[in-house]
Amino acid sequence: MPEFGEEPHQRGQPTTAVWATHSTTFQVGVWTLTAHTNDVALLFTQANQRGTQKDVLDDAMLVRDANFNAIRDIIVRVAATDRSLIRGCG
Repeated sequence: MPEFGEEPHQRGQPTTAVWATHSTTFQVGVWTLTAHTNDVALLFTQANQRGTQKDVLDDAMLVRDANFNAIRDIIVRVAATDRSLIRGCG
């Protein structure tokens, strides 16, 4: 799990245990033990999904940068072979 999700997940587990032990009918507004337990369980999964999606985005950005660099290299080579293409030269 990414580091930003570890602490809330670790805090949520004991909270759920204490809540279940002492008063299962206790509510905080509309928040119930069942809703809290489900959210704590989902936190780990959602943090992992976010990490996976970030990896996919990072890979796409690396591909984009590689394509940009290839295009830039082609433009530089063409300009270097034909000085008339460079503004002010020729």
